[in-house]
Amino acid sequence: MQTVLEGEPNAEYVVCASATDEDGAELRDFGCQTTTIGAGGERTVSFTADWPEEDGEEVWITVEAERRGTGERYYETTPVVLLHPEGDYDGEGLTNAREVELGTDFTAPDTSDNGLTDWEEVEVYGTDPLKTDTSGDGVSDGTIVRFPGNLDPTQPYVLHVYVGAVLVALGLLIVGGGALGWKLMQRYTESNGRTSNDGADRSVSNDPPASGPTETEPAGSTPATAAVGTNADEGPPLTKEEEICRLLREHAGRMKQSQLVEKTDWSQATVSRLLTRLEQEGTITKLRAGRENIVELRDPDAAERHGTADAQ
Repeated sequence: MQTVLEGEPNAEYVVCASATDEDGAELRDFGCQTTTIGAGGERTVSFTADWPEEDGEEVWITVEAERRGTGERYYETTPVVLLHPEGDYDGEGLTNAREVELGTDFTAPDTSDNGLTDWEEVEVYGTDPLKTDTSGDGVSDGTIVRFPGNLDPTQPYVLHVYVGAVLVALGLLIVGGGALGWKLMQRYTESNGRTSNDGADRSVSNDPPASGPTETEPAGSTPATAAVGTNADEGPPLTKEEEICRLLREHAGRMKQSQLVEKTDWSQATVSRLLTRLEQEGTITKLRAGRENIVELRDPDAAERHGTADAQ
């Protein structure tokens, strides 16, 4: 585990780190070490410890630094999900260590969102799990493997072969459809002529139609036009980041992180990851109050712009 310590250049600090659970009970003590801040005003400090075999455990890492000779103390607590190297956090078949090596998202089975799991792309089809379309021919890898013929999704010529086949099929449909249309037109013309002749001797009534419901419109029925507009378009669903911003706006721009977990019914790890992303984007600020994180919208207008950008 590494942390970047910022402070006065050339000043000496004592840095300690530990891990606790949600209730503040200490799980791991990483110890303390003395370090000197570099000329640039920062220093990377590394800690090592043996982790349990359990995969997916969420802990709170606290780093505390004290400047020698001044009594100045600083600390920061960050939620962390512990992953065992040989574990499989997203359950798609690749170990956590392998996903880190590949650069894939170990919290999502399908990093590229193309319909194939990361394991299928790496171990079965040989495609790039970070790309939706490995060959670049305009068709996603997940779509190509579902075509008949056991096609190779790494070959870029697949699209041209199928476009050619589709054009040939359309040509056949046009030729066959033209002949069929001509035949149907002849039948319609002949049938229409007979109907006109048969109806020539029929009398035409000048009486106005009787009021009341007709045979095709039962009494008490509502005209079809009355239903127009009832199925209004409600727009696309919100992303998870937009949902968090919406909840914060509904609560005057300030909520506890535990409340967000309760309201969204997502895991603590998912909410922590989304909040970190929003904080990096400058949309929210996380404040530490005891063992609880307080989440605040930095700028409600910025949250609105965040939602608009995601929707585009």
